[in-house]
Amino acid sequence: MPSHETTSLAGPEWQLVEIRGKAVTAGQRSAPHIQFDEANQRVTGHSGCNRFFGGYIAADIAPHGSASLNLSALGSTKMACLEADANQLEHQFLTLLQQVDAYALTVDQLVLSKGGEAVLRFVVQQ
Repeated sequence: MPSHETTSLAGPEWQLVEIRGKAVTAGQRSAPHIQFDEANQRVTGHSGCNRFFGGYIAADIAPHGSASLNLSALGSTKMACLEADANQLEHQFLTLLQQVDAYALTVDQLVLSKGGEAVLRFVVQQ
């Protein structure tokens, strides 16, 4: 599988693979993912049980660096999530997503940070 250099938040769909350094397992539900729409400054995605959406402002980033990221007015659908582990994952993911303040891009990876600590790690969804 060829690898490519990703230099923008916008475009790919990013699949969550780690929360605070711990691997994410989706169980029976789909893994949480996020996508950034640069033209409309919108963020959308799936949190495990529900869809979420909101706005964002991101500073330009140089490859292998980090830059500020502000997600705003996040909302979500309110479908029931009957699996306890999926419900917990969704809650933790959405809580951290609202707190992130920076992002960094590497080859096929996106890392969202809070106060200098990497809290959410994503890979380009294939």
